[in-house]
Amino acid sequence: MNGFVKIATTDKLTPGKMITVKINNVEVVVGNNNGNYFAMEEICSHEGGPLHEGYFENSFVVCPWHAAKYDVKTGKADASTPWGKKQKIFQVKIEGNDILVKV
Repeated sequence: MNGFVKIATTDKLTPGKMITVKINNVEVVVGNNNGNYFAMEEICSHEGGPLHEGYFENSFVVCPWHAAKYDVKTGKADASTPWGKKQKIFQVKIEGNDILVKV
């Protein structure tokens, strides 16, 4: 599968939901933002918050600890949260009903 790992199925990761998975010893948050799937580093670059416990605000995932916002497509911190550093983004693809992530 060219480095991709199946982490869930689309019926289990409904819009607005995020999960955390470990792939090759890397903690990854995978989410469904209005039908758009993304994967990024799970641990917030600000102070280590668990991003999967956060929420979506438009195209950003918001950390539950200090409200750092990260773009789900680029991983960049929003200008309103300059203390956050860029989160690493991982490639996601959908094959049938399977959600695959490459770390």
